[in-house]
Amino acid sequence: MKLRRRQAHKDPHINLVPLIDTLFLLLVFFMMTTTFNQKGMIDIILPHGEANSSEHKSTENQPIRVIINAKGEYAINDAQHTLINNDAETLKRALQKEAGNNPNPVVIISGDAKAPYEEMLRAVQMVGTLNYVVSLEYEQKVTDSK
Repeated sequence: MKLRRRQAHKDPHINLVPLIDTLFLLLVFFMMTTTFNQKGMIDIILPHGEANSSEHKSTENQPIRVIINAKGEYAINDAQHTLINNDAETLKRALQKEAGNNPNPVVIISGDAKAPYEEMLRAVQMVGTLNYVVSLEYEQKVTDSK
């Protein structure tokens, strides 16, 4: 009886190149045939600038700057002249007085690096209760790398 020796089976090898080519062709096909829904787009009205607008700026359109020093004292537009106290009502009255007839003034809150966080938060909340536009500002210190 003659027994045959088993032949070593080769490991099956799957060639992935045709699969990748097919997937790429399907991707290109779907990208070319897709229509984009324009109903879901956001309508944006961009501002229009004028060349001479900087010359005719009135003080009514100037932003109101609330400055908070390291002691937590508030100042409006001038860091040298702080408010009488840190009461929220005092800040509210000062902001309303500075805004005047402007219905939507921009308020920039600028704080010292060592200003108490609580005072910054109180100023942001007060501007929010007045429904004014608020912006926070920080000054980045530049160090020499020599």
